[in-house]
Amino acid sequence: MPTEVSHSFTLDAGIFTTTSLTLAASTDANALEAVATNSKFPDGDITLGHISLAADTGQVSLNPASVGGASVSFDLTASAQSGIGVYGSVSSAIQALSLANPPSFTIPDKAGQRYLLIDAGYAVSASGTGTVPVGMLGSASFGVNAKHDALLALVHSFDPNESADNVLQDAFSSLRLPRHVAFNGHDVNIQPGTWLIVETDGSFVFTLATNLGWNMSYAKELSILGVTHDLSARIDASISANLGFSVSGKYLLAVGREDTSDVVRLQLWKQASKGLNFGFNVNVGIQGADPQLPTDLGDFIKSIFGVHGLQVLNDLKMWTDPTQDLGKQIAGLADQTALDLLKSSTGIDPATEFDKAKQVVTNALNTWTNLPAKLSSMLWTYLDKLAGNQVPDDFKTFLTDLANPTTGADALAKILQNATFGDTPEGQFLEAVADKGLLALSNEIAPVSKVAGQVLDILNGGLIAKLQAFINQKLDLAQITAAVNAASFDKIDQWLQNRLANFLDKTLALAALKDIQTAINSLETKAESIYTKTVQALTKRYSIDFATVYQNATTDTALLDVNFDLSNADASQLYKDVMSGNGLELLLTKSTTGVTLNQATLTHEIKRNSSVDLHMPFFDFTSTSVNDTIVTLTAEDQGGRVLLYQVSSSDTETVANRMMSQLSILASLTVDASGQPRLDTEGSIAYEMLQAKAGMRPADMEARTTAFIHNYLSGLFSGGDSSIRGFYTDLDIALTAATHTQSNLLGDVALSMQLSLPANLLSGWLEPRTTSLVPDQMTLSRSLQAAWRSILPTLYLQDLGQYQRNETIAALLVWSSLPVSTDISFTSPTINKFNMDRQTFWDWPNVDLRRAIAADPHTIATLGAKLSAIQAELAAAGNSNASSFAPSMASQFVQLALNSTGDTFFQSLLYTEAEIIDGATKALKSAAGSLKTAATAPTEAIKLLASFTSSLTDTFNNRVNSVYSGVSGRVVGPMLFVEASAALGSTGTRPSALMNLYALNQGHTFDLGTFITGSLPAQSQVALTQTLVGLQ
Repeated sequence: MPTEVSHSFTLDAGIFTTTSLTLAASTDANALEAVATNSKFPDGDITLGHISLAADTGQVSLNPASVGGASVSFDLTASAQSGIGVYGSVSSAIQALSLANPPSFTIPDKAGQRYLLIDAGYAVSASGTGTVPVGMLGSASFGVNAKHDALLALVHSFDPNESADNVLQDAFSSLRLPRHVAFNGHDVNIQPGTWLIVETDGSFVFTLATNLGWNMSYAKELSILGVTHDLSARIDASISANLGFSVSGKYLLAVGREDTSDVVRLQLWKQASKGLNFGFNVNVGIQGADPQLPTDLGDFIKSIFGVHGLQVLNDLKMWTDPTQDLGKQIAGLADQTALDLLKSSTGIDPATEFDKAKQVVTNALNTWTNLPAKLSSMLWTYLDKLAGNQVPDDFKTFLTDLANPTTGADALAKILQNATFGDTPEGQFLEAVADKGLLALSNEIAPVSKVAGQVLDILNGGLIAKLQAFINQKLDLAQITAAVNAASFDKIDQWLQNRLANFLDKTLALAALKDIQTAINSLETKAESIYTKTVQALTKRYSIDFATVYQNATTDTALLDVNFDLSNADASQLYKDVMSGNGLELLLTKSTTGVTLNQATLTHEIKRNSSVDLHMPFFDFTSTSVNDTIVTLTAEDQGGRVLLYQVSSSDTETVANRMMSQLSILASLTVDASGQPRLDTEGSIAYEMLQAKAGMRPADMEARTTAFIHNYLSGLFSGGDSSIRGFYTDLDIALTAATHTQSNLLGDVALSMQLSLPANLLSGWLEPRTTSLVPDQMTLSRSLQAAWRSILPTLYLQDLGQYQRNETIAALLVWSSLPVSTDISFTSPTINKFNMDRQTFWDWPNVDLRRAIAADPHTIATLGAKLSAIQAELAAAGNSNASSFAPSMASQFVQLALNSTGDTFFQSLLYTEAEIIDGATKALKSAAGSLKTAATAPTEAIKLLASFTSSLTDTFNNRVNSVYSGVSGRVVGPMLFVEASAALGSTGTRPSALMNLYALNQGHTFDLGTFITGSLPAQSQVALTQTLVGLQ
């Protein structure tokens, strides 16, 4: 048997420095014989390592000019991890690659076919352009390796009877990196049935065109009618923006030619990096110029005054409901207006057939209000833009096909192939009904088909469009200017007069019209700041969504999945652009002939149309003019939502323009038919801490973020290579490199830490109580004591080096070991009884009682157990201070805590604890008061509810600050809030968490101080961004 087969296999000379390969002597004899005799491969699998190669130049490498100046070499020698194999199925071939996270490749496993596998591990040692040479992915900056050995595999399907020599010739003629795949004028340069699979570390950037709306939360009291008027609606903000997204990580990039056509399929799959599934250097920002104010602010202004069409439709629904006695008054309908509305929308004369006309409107509104809120908002905007023109046939055809169970799946798949589907009514419809994401719709065809049929009925019936035209005409705010100029109500429709009177909650006078006219001008002046905050909130919203979608991506679905017909010049050029790292800018914002999107995570799970929550204040115009109220409106971006407020229910603490800590609670009560007040579950609770530091150092970074990560994001780190410590080490290295600063200096850094909780966290606080509050207040006190004494030591003692035998540590350990108790029966020097439950906390300023409880046997026993655990931890770490924390030293620690220095620290801990308990128990009292008055005195209930939320935000944001926690320790306030709420019966209260870090370029022009007030640095100002998301 010869040492090698003389027949050579040619590589692409324009790519490789090596021109040919031959089979090495270590190849299995039967495989060598098959090649030598031009016969088929022997039956059965030939595993990797049993067919090996020799190169004419000794090493297989790429021409540096073909990969942007990088040095790329391949290992095709026989080994356990490289070489050539032959398998009877795709699954067997992929399994042979031993991937840590094998994705669900779409390579068809065809009966009767065999599969050649080439495993050519490659190594990259340098890149002259900063672009990873495989294509598409740029250089990595954090959490991944820029230089290492990685996988390059080729899978080629062939007929079992085809000669081994031909199979190998086809495979090696196709061997290349994805960036080298191209149409050479008459054919694609990889063979049909061939897939290239490359493992790479890197980053990628893409752009999405997005449209913005507002999810407005808005209510007003109609004291004349004795009801609360709900004006909430989803409205179009008329803002479009191109958002840039970037992320780094470990990936599998696959490019395949599945058949004889000139179409290649590109897929990108996420791989875990060091055991971590979240993205590194995640960044979202506006691309190009900031979005401009829309030329028409009509929708925004109409919604403020309660005359937006969607608000009006909600009121008309009440008018058609026979169980609503006040529906007509709330809708503001005068008798003649009602008749005109019915005739205009139905074509029926209500003078002779009133009930029939009203029933037609009722049926249409019932269908409309049964639609999802996102969908009705989308349709209203769509119909408004049509301006009375016919609905295009394409949209109706799509809805018809989608409504048909036999054609629905095909209609869904077809529309999602369009790169700009988010700009089409079809795509906007699908996004509006896709509560679980677009990828889940294929498994929910039945409910989607039903909704499509309902929308088709609405469009074909035309009644909603006629109502829209009637509302737009009758409630046009331009009438106000005409009425003021003419000093006559004759110029303003009666319906608009009635709606504005309801809005003002008083009889409309000409002076009030002038005030509204001035207020509209004031709103137009304020619009820029409101829209600016909205865009900031949009960016934060997308940052959360992108990080979440990326983090949750599994091996079942590709991040990107795109078909390119390379025989089409435009598609071919876009493929080249994508491979160069630039084409993703166009891939998802422009429709290109010959390019189709297959369903994938990043192309279909990040919404093209998004809403920002816009929370309006509860206006009261009984003592303040409309304009004075509008003038004092302030817009604030808080946790990815926009708050418009006069006096906010939020607690904000700002320190020296470097740090801002804010807890906000947006809650409302509704009164049901029985008169029972209920918590509105649409409310929300949010916490945000913003920090900015020039010349940040690694130790400072950890001090500012560790508590937040440990308490809310620890689930992202499973230990081992994915430990929090490893994350900090990699982050420090990456930040130093990205900002080009000296070792141990990270440069200028801005930090945002956000928490979000559902409103049902308040359910325990707002539970109706028929008996005394005292038992619940005592329960609340004991719960807070236990939680705070557990949380604060953990927050402070994060570094084992802090365990020193001194007064500071002694006071903390003794305080955390005290018995949990309300007031105490005490006859100096004896404690008679704990938990007397007459007061929510014991008399801590009493020095004799303070000394007695510190020396109490309960305290000594608990302290001894703590010291034992500390000693064991220190000993295991080899810390020499272990002997200073023996359990037998408990009494000595008490003495340290009670000396003149230690007692100062001891008292500060007790003071903070007492303040937290006092604030929480007062909040509970305000909550009880708001419940009692909600049904009979709504205005008073609102004041008490505001007092309740104010007490909560003050308690769990401001009062948690202590000598031991510092301002950074405020992040544990929401954790205390959760514990207190659980003690009162609230359930399901784990917060969602987000941490954003922005490391700024040297020489940046961004004002760090403005970050505290909500401004975000432009992408060009940022060297590295990191986003961590923890979901409920």
